[in-house]
Amino acid sequence: MNHYLVFIESKNGQISKGSRDLLIKASLLANSSSAKVSALAIGNNLQDLASQVQSLGATTLYVSDEASNLPYECLRYVDLLNKVWSATGPVTILANRDGLTRDLLPYFAAKVGVPIVSDCVSIETSEEGLIVEKPFFAGKCVARGLLSSQGAILVCRPNSFDVVEVAPSDKLDQVSISSSLENTKAKFESENQVSSEKVSLSDASIVVSGGRSLKSGENFAILEDLAKTLGAAVGASRAAVDAGYVPHEMQVGQTGKTVNPKLYIACGISGAIQHLAGMKTSKVIVAVNTDPEAPIFQVCDYGIVGDLFEVVPALKQSFSKLLNQ
Repeated sequence: MNHYLVFIESKNGQISKGSRDLLIKASLLANSSSAKVSALAIGNNLQDLASQVQSLGATTLYVSDEASNLPYECLRYVDLLNKVWSATGPVTILANRDGLTRDLLPYFAAKVGVPIVSDCVSIETSEEGLIVEKPFFAGKCVARGLLSSQGAILVCRPNSFDVVEVAPSDKLDQVSISSSLENTKAKFESENQVSSEKVSLSDASIVVSGGRSLKSGENFAILEDLAKTLGAAVGASRAAVDAGYVPHEMQVGQTGKTVNPKLYIACGISGAIQHLAGMKTSKVIVAVNTDPEAPIFQVCDYGIVGDLFEVVPALKQSFSKLLNQ
């Protein structure tokens, strides 16, 4: 594996936290095997990305800003990726797991005939190739595999890699690419974008989630208060979403989002296997529940048997004192 390509996500000219983590990981992998690190950015407001990717060890930045006023189309993005692939030769692509990459990268993997591994939580180098780990069966087991080919695609679970200091590259080459595709065989109808100042659930390093025990959407305000104190995102169980308390985009679990924060606080969530599938790999899990036999206590690191309406405000008060807020 002598070349790593990181698929960059950015917003308002700033690289996302997940992309920064992947660039750091790619730089560490490259340093251990004398490999090269490149980045690919597609979208708008890309002019400030060069210094950011260079500071994280990349030596080449491939940029396509032609799609800045166009919606995402899989075939157009595949064409852009293929141009980079043709220019560099087989590379190991690292990307964060989200809706776009789940649609795009399996298609591209089939097109160029390389293996793809989704939901990676560990990547290490060896003499034979890359050793990759991913969880299976709602986190009940972890598969460990060896990738020895000269090309592969690794779609990674957010917050899986340690953030450390890496040396910037001495030089960065910027290469513009454009798609030659005129007909993508798809017709764009409309796009709904939800803008929010809240912390992104997928990228958050701390998540506070609530279940049906909150009894109403209004009561999620106490979780919002705690989350604001911690700089956290707010999630929910499927039961809370099905009850209409909060929208589906807040759902954590098998049919919602999979999160991997440093701290996950589950409030009034029993711990059904479908919910555990979305958060079991969290670094530290704290559970608050009135039922001492709740399944969530079997997987948590710290458990509090008590009424969330009493415990959560107390946690907020304690954290506020610790953080001098």
